[in-house]
Amino acid sequence: MALNTIRTNLPFLVNLTAEERLALSKMGEIGYNYVTRALDYAQGNAGILPPNFNLTEAQKDLRLVNDIRPIMQQVAQLLEAIDDTMMMAGIEAKDFADKFYALAKLQAGTNTPGMDVIVSDLATFYEKSSESTPTPPNE
Repeated sequence: MALNTIRTNLPFLVNLTAEERLALSKMGEIGYNYVTRALDYAQGNAGILPPNFNLTEAQKDLRLVNDIRPIMQQVAQLLEAIDDTMMMAGIEAKDFADKFYALAKLQAGTNTPGMDVIVSDLATFYEKSSESTPTPPNE
């Protein structure tokens, strides 16, 4: 699958735990502008940098951010389309199931063989409201 190819071509990707994500400060748009400007200043004033300041590594990190940003934007759009498609497919499948359940109840009322078992089984997915009217599941 194409996603495996993408993962293979991005071997440097990291995987943070939920706790790590909460503990780390994030670089939003304002932070990005700050970092870009600071690195520009640092490059122009490299003579004041102590030995433990690795400007080359910081520039490499910023290039990676610049390279990944458009990919992330495209993946976010793709994920939204996948999520929307999955939602609609689920809604349509559930709509069919609800209609089939209603049909099975009608057929059970006419004593069609096997319908009582189907209705009994599918009824377990419905909650009874105070009026004893089944409410379809929302999952």
